[in-house]
Amino acid sequence: MFHLSSRVEGGFKTLTVYNKQIVCFKTIDNQTIIDFINPKNLEIENSIKLGSKTMHIYFRDNNNLYAYWPLERLIRINEKCEIENLDLNWGISPDILTNNTFFGTSVDSKGNRFLSKYDLTNKKVDVISKTPFRFWKTNEQMLFGVKVGVGNELYAIDILSNDILWQRQFDSKLNGRLFFYENQIIISSSNYLYCLNKQTGKVLWTKEQNDRLVEKEDRLINVDAGYFREISLLTGKTEKEYQMDEEYKRVDFYRMGTNSRYAISESHIFIAEPFGNKVGSINRVTGKIDWVEELYDKQSSVIESPVIFNTNVFYLDSKGCLLKYSPQQ
Repeated sequence: MFHLSSRVEGGFKTLTVYNKQIVCFKTIDNQTIIDFINPKNLEIENSIKLGSKTMHIYFRDNNNLYAYWPLERLIRINEKCEIENLDLNWGISPDILTNNTFFGTSVDSKGNRFLSKYDLTNKKVDVISKTPFRFWKTNEQMLFGVKVGVGNELYAIDILSNDILWQRQFDSKLNGRLFFYENQIIISSSNYLYCLNKQTGKVLWTKEQNDRLVEKEDRLINVDAGYFREISLLTGKTEKEYQMDEEYKRVDFYRMGTNSRYAISESHIFIAEPFGNKVGSINRVTGKIDWVEELYDKQSSVIESPVIFNTNVFYLDSKGCLLKYSPQQ
């Protein structure tokens, strides 16, 4: 069981974890502001004003955070919250950041779009291909994505050589959801899950699509209006399946068919009632909802997927408040 242990009002819009802190973004007077929050007491330890609300964020494994304005400007924020202007003539709209390099789309003076990369070391944009791509994920020196305007073909591109390693066409449009497990890549379309050999693109198995999938270790977790399922990433087999409609009715938890706001721990799935004012958890062993609590304000609802940090769960509500739920002692 959990209880609301802390709450802070801040006008927050998005929620994530970065460098052992809770990070929330908000917009005030058309300015994007990042607040770095201590997860223990919810005090704002640092706050950075970045400017135009059209900026975007990337995270790095080496504790640097990058903010960019497409085709215009790139800045870096280190773990001390110090800002460095890297490029004031930023010429790329990136999809992926890997190996100190951004990959994405650049545009020339005539409006032509190209597949390009931007090396953070030499701060230079290099055109890879005259055909623009949308990249979805990277894994072990490989980029995975589709050509712009062609949504049913997956391409694997070598990061170092820029060569197309393989491509695979599917019967339905892909939706950009990719998962990796061992030497496999699992991709989602509107109708199916496809598992491919990552090196060759050979199809290993297919499975009828389950919507709203979240990866957790060797499983894909699916929670919707009728079921809670756990699917093996290795085989595609449904390892667990619980009917949930009666369980939702038991605790007055409704409209789960439109819900994708959940986070997964080793033992539980933390959920939020879409368009409602309840949060709760599903026990992964029993399939039962063993904790439900109404938000502090009946007019409020959860707007972001919850974040699990240590033993606590953090939610962000429609009034811009950060909510911390802790295990009851």
